[in-house]
Amino acid sequence: MKKTPSKSPMMNYEEAKEWISRIDGNLIISEENQIFFRHADLFLMNFEETSENILKALQMPLSGLKLSAKKKETKDTAPLPMYFRRLAADKLNISLKKNLRDNIQDLKFEVEFKEGVFFDSPQIGGFDFALFDETYNLMNFRNYCFGRKSIYNGEERWKEELSKREDWLKLSNFHDLESYPKGIDIPYNKKVPTIIGEVQFGNWALVYYDLLKTIQIEQTFDIDLFVYITAAGNLSKYISAGTVNFDRTRDALEEFKNITKFPIWVIGVDFE
Repeated sequence: MKKTPSKSPMMNYEEAKEWISRIDGNLIISEENQIFFRHADLFLMNFEETSENILKALQMPLSGLKLSAKKKETKDTAPLPMYFRRLAADKLNISLKKNLRDNIQDLKFEVEFKEGVFFDSPQIGGFDFALFDETYNLMNFRNYCFGRKSIYNGEERWKEELSKREDWLKLSNFHDLESYPKGIDIPYNKKVPTIIGEVQFGNWALVYYDLLKTIQIEQTFDIDLFVYITAAGNLSKYISAGTVNFDRTRDALEEFKNITKFPIWVIGVDFE
């Protein structure tokens, strides 16, 4: 993986015109802007295809970006005006997730975790993306609705969620789940590792929120890998000085090291 020098945050007038005319670009990933916390590197060695697909998606060309320039405040005697590079985080986020979706099969987006089950639906406060054993996940939901400690309205919840998700309905029919007697749990061993991920270019305090919600899940569910994608180098300046970035994430991991037990792969991305 080769590091490519990124542009200076400052531009002259002609450079600023060229910059704001762009709607595309590429991300830069380097070895020094990655953290393999709690032996995440050992996990990735056993699942090379997963790590290769993630890195490939992150380095695919980005489109639909919004770049802008902010004039530097100077004294009237300054010879020429200079401009700061700016990049809209929301457009970057959308383009990056599209590349992840197009490149990684079975990736789920906007994933919420409740009662031992992952729900892929547009929910604020969930995870940006996840890979998990879909059969194991559905078995957990079936046991939640009809198992030994089932909820009182399990039949209603089962039908409601399966009506929203064609893939759940197909899996249920394939395994003939409704033929099993109620009041018992169906045992099923997980065959696919659980990977959850976050693309975070928001306010700097969100790194603590992201870690805490993951730690909370890990109390009842084994997380095999947490992938955290955030800004590094000049990109953190292009977005905003007050956002999550690679250095702040590294500091937060140091603060949480005694209570964080699962592997975390932090990927800092710069902008070319």
